[in-house]
Amino acid sequence: NVIVSLLNSHPMLLNFCFIGLVFGSIPSIYKKARDQKLKPRNLVLGVIALAFMLFISYLNQGEITNKSLADFGGISFGLCLWIFAAVAISTIAMILPGISGSLMMLLMGIYAVVMEAVASIDLVLMIPIGLGVIVGLFVGIKVIKKMLRFHPQALYFIILGLVAGSVFAIYPGFTVSPEGFASLGGLAIFALLAYFLSSRK
Repeated sequence: NVIVSLLNSHPMLLNFCFIGLVFGSIPSIYKKARDQKLKPRNLVLGVIALAFMLFISYLNQGEITNKSLADFGGISFGLCLWIFAAVAISTIAMILPGISGSLMMLLMGIYAVVMEAVASIDLVLMIPIGLGVIVGLFVGIKVIKKMLRFHPQALYFIILGLVAGSVFAIYPGFTVSPEGFASLGGLAIFALLAYFLSSRK
């Protein structure tokens, strides 16, 4: 309920806090990527992942919107399918070290509607959300386990590219105002929080 309220009343503040989490997690991801001898092809994969996120940002013209259920025109079969797919992808992202599932939902434009569904316990929408989580966990654990075992550096560079590029996709713009300065403060606080939490053994 708090997040839904912030999305409606202070979207810039919330997005800057997300950006802070991204900034704070980047050093630990880079450290894991460089634990082994650098392979140029893995660096190329990271650049491709970064380019992919920049492409998404360009397509959306910096306007990743968090539509409410009303903005989607209410519950529909198509919306439920999109929520299922997006939640599954976000759940896989959540398993990856350094990527937030919430961030992925933001990028795919379903963060607000999922938060609304959870806050109001909308049983109809909870079905695709729950199924998406189950499928994402089942698929994600198998794939990521193999990647961490056989191609850890490639995985971490891909994560690094996706995380760094996500900043451009969720940047909401900045206005010189009390909320703007509060947003910068939120960015700094959440960046420090993410840095210290991600650097802990």
